[in-house]
Amino acid sequence: MAKDIQDKTTIDTFAQEMDFHELQHGRYSDIALRSGGHYQPVRENQMFKVSGNRYAGSKTPDVVRDLWETPDEIVEYLAERYGKYDLDAAATEDNKKCDKFYSKETNCLKRWWGSNKHVWLNPPYSNPDPFIKKAIEQMEHGNQIDILLPADNSTAWFSDAQKHAAEIIWITGETWKDEEGREYSRTGRVAFISGMTGEPVSGNNKGSVIFIMRQLEEGEQQQTHYVKISDICPSVKNKRAKARSI
Repeated sequence: MAKDIQDKTTIDTFAQEMDFHELQHGRYSDIALRSGGHYQPVRENQMFKVSGNRYAGSKTPDVVRDLWETPDEIVEYLAERYGKYDLDAAATEDNKKCDKFYSKETNCLKRWWGSNKHVWLNPPYSNPDPFIKKAIEQMEHGNQIDILLPADNSTAWFSDAQKHAAEIIWITGETWKDEEGREYSRTGRVAFISGMTGEPVSGNNKGSVIFIMRQLEEGEQQQTHYVKISDICPSVKNKRAKARSI
């Protein structure tokens, strides 16, 4: 609202003296607020704020950075292979993979996970370390804990998981040729479900690996498996494959 030209007493905020240095460095907004006038800054939209240390340069907004959901196909593949799950150790009401789950509030790191249970764990990738240590502790009670993690063998948490796993499942890309000899490829990177939209998002910057954490039977040795993305996530077959050129 414009100032009344007959008003000789009210001091317009922007009418205060401003030197060139202040103007040049954008300090006019500070000056505008000195007298507590009606000019107020617009509060930053926190919904899309990106801050803090990020795994592999993630640009996911803070509010959903640890709320990526695992595609149901992966859980179904593992349940068919090892049996249904009794507990989802790190979930929300919206993305839990079985009826019983621990949320951020109930905090699996401070809980007992039971004994002789089959546990699903997709930990927060911003800090997976304590979750892996907790899984190593809880597997001692006869539990099998299946952990989905980024395929980054340069980290300490990867080393811990690798040392204690009974099985390691690498999710791989794949190549093939059509009847005319043209070669195609498909990435092995999982399209996780966005916590903001509920839709799968392509462009994951890392591959994925699953550690099957359980005590080895006497005489049993650690096994490594390589599973094609289309075997563990069959829906990727519905997407257009990329023609491969070398």
